[in-house]
Amino acid sequence: MGATGTGKTSVRQLYRDYKYTIGHGLESHTRNVRAVRYRHPSDPSRTYVFLDTPGFDDTYLSDTDILITISNWLTATYKRKMLLTGLLFLHRISDNRMSGSALRNMDMFQMLCGDSGLPNIVLVTTMWDQVIKEAGEMREKELRDTFWQPMIDKHSRTARSHHTTESAWEVLSQFAKEHRPIKLKIQTQMVDEGIPLSKTAA
Repeated sequence: MGATGTGKTSVRQLYRDYKYTIGHGLESHTRNVRAVRYRHPSDPSRTYVFLDTPGFDDTYLSDTDILITISNWLTATYKRKMLLTGLLFLHRISDNRMSGSALRNMDMFQMLCGDSGLPNIVLVTTMWDQVIKEAGEMREKELRDTFWQPMIDKHSRTARSHHTTESAWEVLSQFAKEHRPIKLKIQTQMVDEGIPLSKTAA
């Protein structure tokens, strides 16, 4: 997940050589959330289902529309007893400041996940090839020490995507260490508690 232009689809394409099937059953709920299955390059018996979600700050869709799309997919799969193992939240390291919309998107993401989901989140910085290394490291430190600190304090992790296949699989390997499926707050609120989206924390 993340804002439009943070490189979500580009990161997903780094795994394209390892794709072996598209999850048609998952895709049926919405045309805007794509589910693709990949084999791990060093262990073909291990597979990942990668979801490409619509980005916030879209030119044509409001953040509310995007939240509805994502929440509909999450609740539909939750009803089918399908849980996520982890979520990636992408942020451009090339952005020289944290905009108001970026902060709102981060808040919305946190409320969608809830505290119980935070240990299964990796905050990924992208676009490292577009910044001087020292400047990028300063921005990364600011993200970790300020904007991302509440999530890191609750065991979210951080990673860098250098737009290489190796770094892409390194990011996903963080989930392989735990393999603990999670219930997101939006799922328990809307499905288990019957709360409409407009009245959820998100």
